[in-house]
Order: sequence, then C-alpha cells, then structure tokens
Amino acid sequence: GKFKELLAGGLKIIRQAVAENSKTELETNSTAGQAQIYAGETSMTIRTPYVTEKSLIYITPLSETENKVLYVARQIPAESFTVEINAPVERNIRFNWFVVN
Repeated sequence: GKFKELLAGGLKIIRQAVAENSKTELETNSTAGQAQIYAGETSMTIRTPYVTEKSLIYITPLSETENKVLYVARQIPAESFTVEINAPVERNIRFNWFVVN
C-alpha cells in the first residue's frame, strides 16, 4: 500500500495498508483508521504493532450505535487492541480509532 505519515507538533500519525481478516479482526500498520463492529457481533480486534501498554486509544462512532457504548476491552502491546459492545446489534457500527503513544 501507499505509505503516508503526518507529523504535527510531536504527534505522529502513520497510515498504511489495511486487511480485514474476518468479521471480528482487522490487520493494519497504522496508528489511526476506520473499522466496524458487524451486525450480530460484539467486537472488533485491530491488529497494529503501534499499541503499547500505555497507549491511549480513542474511538469515535460514525453510525448509529443502538445505545451501545463502544469501549476498549483489551490492548496487547505490539500486537492489538479490541473494541467491544456489551450485546450484539442489528446494524454495523462504524467507528474511527486512533492510537496515541
């Protein structure tokens, strides 16, 4: 994929290729992007090497959430983080995500 990097006041955003491996897993070499929790599912794991133990991970819904709260359920350093909701919904929930180190 095409590599893009933005550095603004010490904040570094890296965007590279994205591959959706399944309905519950996405793989990327980015620090920010878009993903979704599919209808009938309760999580999406985003595999990115930029996650650390102390990373701040921000999530912003882009679609109706059916009153479900998206949250970071776990983060595994240098591997991934998982966004979850507490029960499945009938529509896909799209969201932006951003890892800050």
